[in-house]
Amino acid sequence: MPTFTCRMAAADGTIIEEKLDGPSEASLKESLEKKGFLVFSVKKASFFSLFRLTAGLRAKKKLTSQEFLVYNYEFVALIRAGLPILKAFDLLEGRALHPGFKEALNGVRKEIEGGSSISDALSHYHDFFPEIYISSVRAGEKSGNLVEILNRYILFYKKILAVRKKIMTALTYPVFLFVVGAAVILFLLTYVLPTFSDIYSDAKEQLPWLTMALISFVTFLKGHFIFILLGTGIIFFLLQMFFSSEKGKDRKDSLLLKVPVLGEIIKNQQMIAIGRTLATILSGGITLVNGLEMVAESLPNRVYSKRVHFSIQKVQEGTSLAAAFDTADLMPKIAIEMIEVGETTGSLEEMLNQVAEFQEEMLDQKLTRITTWVEPVLLLFMGVLVAIILVAMYLPIFNLAGTLK
Repeated sequence: MPTFTCRMAAADGTIIEEKLDGPSEASLKESLEKKGFLVFSVKKASFFSLFRLTAGLRAKKKLTSQEFLVYNYEFVALIRAGLPILKAFDLLEGRALHPGFKEALNGVRKEIEGGSSISDALSHYHDFFPEIYISSVRAGEKSGNLVEILNRYILFYKKILAVRKKIMTALTYPVFLFVVGAAVILFLLTYVLPTFSDIYSDAKEQLPWLTMALISFVTFLKGHFIFILLGTGIIFFLLQMFFSSEKGKDRKDSLLLKVPVLGEIIKNQQMIAIGRTLATILSGGITLVNGLEMVAESLPNRVYSKRVHFSIQKVQEGTSLAAAFDTADLMPKIAIEMIEVGETTGSLEEMLNQVAEFQEEMLDQKLTRITTWVEPVLLLFMGVLVAIILVAMYLPIFNLAGTLK
């Protein structure tokens, strides 16, 4: 009996999407309507969708940034239109495509219906709603201006995504060059060089040392391939286990900050996140200490997260935010001075945003330098490696040609 994807609404308005077996689309639709469901569509499930359902991958798939952004746009539009919250979440759940997120929205709706506030209901689904988002919604509920607070969060979220996109765009081409270059070198070593090696093995002439070294290297790799692969797998597994521990995570994040080029990018990204996140939180009326705690929890790099925690202790002891950031070595001197001016003049949120914008400009300059220098250096490096391999392969032929002359 074939399987169909059925999208329907229950009597209480809940949108349901399920995989059901039936003789045909028409008979399955009729059967569901008799049970009281409002059927939107019945489509035959593809093999791919069935495989994903069986494997459970779709339910585990992480909600993308774009999907979360679209949800927030729709949420703001529904609230601005004056729809009741329960009706708004009904519509949001019906439009959600991600199964896990759909279930989360259904759970939020039920908790709101049971008397919970929106922020309290969202707090039970941290897999989809980060702490800063929940705090922003809570601030909007308390101030009675949820739309404005959510618009600020959307603006903040878009800027954070823009920074990530810049980084990914700048790194994509160098990574592509490296992969292509590695593939070419691998092809030469595993396919072309063995052919030359077979030819030279029958020759009685002494091969040049470069050719001998390259052939010996490839022969060693081929003869010990299983052991090398097994050893690499074991090392990777052990590193993965270590980096999954608390000590390992700290060590990994510390090492990443010391990597040339990449470390500087991560530092800029963390400083931008601190400025943007704290400014957004403070604009919602949340206290500085609570705001810093949320910032610390939201930072992906544990070194910077610990530095923010250290600055919280200083602020609780009565130190200014600028002095606390300076002691914790969170930002450069010019950013510290800007924050100090913001605290003195009562425009801390504005200064934090300016600090973030300043760091974005610095990041743009670094990314420009990466695309300007890394790409040609990488091309030169790969070209030299390929040239060495080609010279090593053809050097005996050149020597033989010289002997014949």
